[in-house]
Amino acid sequence: MAKRAVLRTKLSWKKEFQRYWAAYLMFLLPLTILIVFKYIPMYGAQIAFRDYNIINGIWDSPWVGLKHIRKFFSSYMFWRLMKNTLALSAYSLVVFPLSLVLALLLNYMPNRRYKKTVQMVSYIPHFLSTVVMCGMVLQFLDQRTGMLNAFLGLFGVPAQSFMANPSAFPHVYIWSGVWQGVGYGSVIYIATLAGV
Repeated sequence: MAKRAVLRTKLSWKKEFQRYWAAYLMFLLPLTILIVFKYIPMYGAQIAFRDYNIINGIWDSPWVGLKHIRKFFSSYMFWRLMKNTLALSAYSLVVFPLSLVLALLLNYMPNRRYKKTVQMVSYIPHFLSTVVMCGMVLQFLDQRTGMLNAFLGLFGVPAQSFMANPSAFPHVYIWSGVWQGVGYGSVIYIATLAGV
């Protein structure tokens, strides 16, 4: 009886596969991407639990358990790192709604041509590589030739080296991220608003 049930299940699975082979084939690509980019890299996560030596490789490096994690938690820099991480995360949450605000502004804009132009100009930075974005930020904030210092100079503000100022880092980091991501985020929200 049990053998018949197993045989019937095998036959129904084969019929199912023959019937929907195109769907299974379409499912194969995302599954492959998931395995290659999400599961295979997990093999390297064991470096955190080994005394990794590049010559020995991951598998032959000695296992040390939680040694490196304990070392990190007992480090004198741990609390400073935690404070900086939490502060940057909170700052990111404060500016997060800007994509939604831009989407709402664009959604209620009557001039369609102007709306599309603003939308295109705002989401172009998303498609630039991070290296290019960093180079542009360095150029804009340069003490001698930067656009920001030139603009502030019009109001009599002396030129500053923003990239050498540690207190300016959170602002540069967060607002450059806003510049790169706000347009793309607004496109997603506009699509949602159009669906509603």
